[in-house]
Amino acid sequence: MSHQVAINYEGLSIRLQAECDSAIASLCQIDKELEFVHQTASKLESRLVKDYERKLLNSKTRLKNRIEAFKTELETVKALGRSADRGIQSQITAKAKQLQQLAEELTGAKLDVVHSLIQQQLIDFANKTNERLDYGENYIEDLDERLITAIEGIDDIALKDCVYRLAIKPENKGRPFPELLIEAQAQLQEEEKRTLNDNKDRILLNVKATLKDNGVPETAIAELTDGELSVDKLNQIHGKARAEIVDEKIRKQTLKIIIQALKRRGFVINTKDNLKIDRKSNVVKLLALKPDGRQAEFEISLNGKFMYHFEGYEGQACQKDIQPFMDDLENVYGLKVLKQEVIWSNPDKISTQKYQHMNVNKGRN
Repeated sequence: MSHQVAINYEGLSIRLQAECDSAIASLCQIDKELEFVHQTASKLESRLVKDYERKLLNSKTRLKNRIEAFKTELETVKALGRSADRGIQSQITAKAKQLQQLAEELTGAKLDVVHSLIQQQLIDFANKTNERLDYGENYIEDLDERLITAIEGIDDIALKDCVYRLAIKPENKGRPFPELLIEAQAQLQEEEKRTLNDNKDRILLNVKATLKDNGVPETAIAELTDGELSVDKLNQIHGKARAEIVDEKIRKQTLKIIIQALKRRGFVINTKDNLKIDRKSNVVKLLALKPDGRQAEFEISLNGKFMYHFEGYEGQACQKDIQPFMDDLENVYGLKVLKQEVIWSNPDKISTQKYQHMNVNKGRN
């Protein structure tokens, strides 16, 4: 017998764990940026560098605390398994979204912008040995106390740095804060655009390296990397990369679950020879065999779907493997089946088209 069945299921803990891992990766990114700041501080003593270090340390603490709290709640949900009610699932899903938003807020384009601005300051400092571009406390003391307070209240460290650089110029003495702020905003926008594009190759190389390290092809963001960079475009690139990495983690865990479930049903899997990645279609292909020649072939995509193909069965014998396999997915591995729809059925021996589609209900996870 052969038949094609469409199946929707949800794997809540898989997606939540993938999103938690993504936030941890952002934490590692902050640590890497702190190393850059520490190395830079020995060469360039500037307010931007000092503010950046304080900002990074604060970001690290905020994100780390949020991750630890989320991990505790995630373990509780995993322990509850199928008994976790919809209310609990909704709460932790909302917290996962908040965690992702915080990670995106603290990293992404923000790090690229300030990193590039500091690199530009290093270049300018090296080119102007007789003129210190970083301003010291002596310059700051000459400013009006109310102006200093207003500038210090700026949360964006790059904008704050830009306002300070304008304020200490002799020709700007006595200018009100709102005027300086407006000029600095326009100046910073141009400065960001210039420095981002001057460092475009480095920025995109880092993003592509992160994708590669997580098993995601560079083509995933190819359409976003053409033309000039801007803060908004860079946020799109980082957002796309983050989503692709999460999807890839989900696919890897789904593949792991499939392998475990197949082994429980007596299939033998040689992952070295029978696990392949089709880079052209971005699909992972897996072949599982039984000693008598029966086999199960799987294709796992990034779009939340996989399909399987059982072959070598007479009559309805394939159901003896298919149904227990489906039961294991739900009862043992927590992939809750929401819907099954038979597309077509053939009582004869499986011959040509023998595929069964399983869709991850990504929108409901």
